[in-house]
Amino acid sequence: MIVKITGCILIIGACSYMGFSLGKQYSARFEQLRKLRSSLKMLETEINYSMNPLPEALFKVGSRISWPVGILYAYTADLLAKNMGLPMEQVWRAGLNRLAEESSLKTEELDVLDDFGIGLGGSDREEQLKNLHLVQEHLRIIELKAESDRNKYERMYKTLGVLAGAALALVII
Repeated sequence: MIVKITGCILIIGACSYMGFSLGKQYSARFEQLRKLRSSLKMLETEINYSMNPLPEALFKVGSRISWPVGILYAYTADLLAKNMGLPMEQVWRAGLNRLAEESSLKTEELDVLDDFGIGLGGSDREEQLKNLHLVQEHLRIIELKAESDRNKYERMYKTLGVLAGAALALVII
C-alpha cells in the first residue's frame, strides 16, 4: 500500500510539474516580448539621441536588458567588435540564433526581427528609426496575441497537469 501511495504522489507531482512547465512558457514568451520591445526603444534612443555607433549602441542595450533578450544585443555587439568582416545582416542573424536557443520566442517574432536586421546598419539614421518604429509596432501586435494566449492557456496547462496526475493516480489505486 505504501508503494502505491508513494507512486501516486510521484505521478501527481510529475504531471503537475509538466503542466506548470508548459504554462510557464506562455508567461515567459510574453515577458520576453515586453523586454524585446523595451530593448528596441532603448536602441532607438541610443541611435537617435546619443548618436552612438551601432556596435556601441548594441553593447549598451545588451548590458541593460536582462537575459535572454540581452544576449541578442551582447552577442551581436561582440561579433561586431571582433570585426570578422561579416555583413551586419549575418551578424544580426547569428545573434538571433543565440536568442532563439535561449528564449521562449516563436518563429513569428524571430522572423520580424530577422527582417529588421536586413536594413540595420545599412541606411541613414532616419531610415533606421522608421524601421525601429515598424518592428516595435509588429512586436506590439504579437505581444497582444501572446498576452491573450497566456491568459487562455497558462491556467489550462497547470490545471490539466494536476488533474491528469490525479486521474492516473486513481487508475493505479
